[in-house]
Amino acid sequence: EGSRGLGDVYKRQMKEGSYSGTLLGFRHFKATLSPEETESSLPGEVYVYEIVEDKKIFTIRVGKSLVKVTTDREVSFEINERVFVNLDPKSLYLFDEETGKRIEPYQEGA
Repeated sequence: EGSRGLGDVYKRQMKEGSYSGTLLGFRHFKATLSPEETESSLPGEVYVYEIVEDKKIFTIRVGKSLVKVTTDREVSFEINERVFVNLDPKSLYLFDEETGKRIEPYQEGA
């Protein structure tokens, strides 16, 4: 099965309840950065980056949040540059902000 857009992953939960107090989570090594928007990306800007061994760790400002994305050392973006954090919908996690508990994704037939 191919990747689906971010809006599809938790479609059922969004219809059945109010998740305004939800946190989106992902592993920094499961995301990528690009200058172009995709169906599964979040817009942001480079806040800072650091080189660690053969990798670069970018800190990206997405809305009011700072998120980290680990890339190959050759990836090049400048401070304050607009970028898109590309996320694999299968690698996302939603958490209830109040309880900290994970919200399980809807699965057809489950």
